[in-house]
Amino acid sequence: MKCEDDVCTTAAVTTDANHMKVNNATGKLIYFGDPMCSWCWGITNHLGKLREEFKGRLDFEMVMGGLRPGGGELWNEEMKTMLRQHWEHVEEASGQPFNYALLDWDEFEYDTEPPARAVRVISRPLKSPFESGSLIKD
Repeated sequence: MKCEDDVCTTAAVTTDANHMKVNNATGKLIYFGDPMCSWCWGITNHLGKLREEFKGRLDFEMVMGGLRPGGGELWNEEMKTMLRQHWEHVEEASGQPFNYALLDWDEFEYDTEPPARAVRVISRPLKSPFESGSLIKD
């Protein structure tokens, strides 16, 4: 990579502050995220813009992780305060609004595994149950 005057170039990609261009190259962006991750929410708009700008030229793969798989942390004022401060920071930095109503709940199991699994299931290509024969077999 060679960078001069705020412009970086490689054999396949040219990047400057206002424009990104893939020169006859194909590639893949692998996104590692979690549906309950604050920064993942914070970059949502930017990720959408990347997907749109590079549609057909760059494959996107989503890998769901577990920020807090299994939960188990106490849902108390200390946890709520930590989350509020963190969400406020991400909201200020990213411009993405947060819904703080969850912090008013008396009980909550902060387990990110079920939402991560749900995202994986709904992000798979949907097929008719008749197409695979599973409706008849099951």
